[in-house]
Amino acid sequence: MWFVSKQRCIRVAGLGLALILWLPLVGALGAAETEASALVGGGGGSPFSELAKSSSVLVGLDLGLGDLNEARIVRSIQAIYDSPNGNVRGKKFGGLAVEHLTIEAKPGYAIGAIEAWGGARLDGLSATFMRRRGSQLDRTDAYESRWLGGRGGSVHTKLGGSGHLVLGVHGRGGDDLDAFGIMIEK
Repeated sequence: MWFVSKQRCIRVAGLGLALILWLPLVGALGAAETEASALVGGGGGSPFSELAKSSSVLVGLDLGLGDLNEARIVRSIQAIYDSPNGNVRGKKFGGLAVEHLTIEAKPGYAIGAIEAWGGARLDGLSATFMRRRGSQLDRTDAYESRWLGGRGGSVHTKLGGSGHLVLGVHGRGGDDLDAFGIMIEK
């Protein structure tokens, strides 16, 4: 099953505060309006979302991998954001894993898109890193990460890729990472 969700939220500059609403928002006082991508994976678990602190963007992911019914899946995920004092990790979503792998952008680059396979869970993914140029990402100066996880599932999806900044992650999780998506600046 493929669970699709659209929601809007804002990131209030300087506070790292996210307000999730089901209605379109009007930009206000230094707030960056974001849109949640579709989710890749199933409908289990509880919803989660996380936005980077002010002026930070998504530059990497820590993935916990494991097996489910003899298929490799992503069991947990943790965002990596840039900051003035070096990269920082967000909250870990999902459960226990047997293998941990990290993908992280080279300096000056950020995650601009995610290619993912999923079904009842997120099976695997790769990231497209794009050069950061101010408040945009340069799609013509990009490179791909290695593939992490499996290639099972019935849905193959590309999230993002428009050149807008990726400011966070969202999804569904519990004992496993059930579904995953990204938060894109509008």
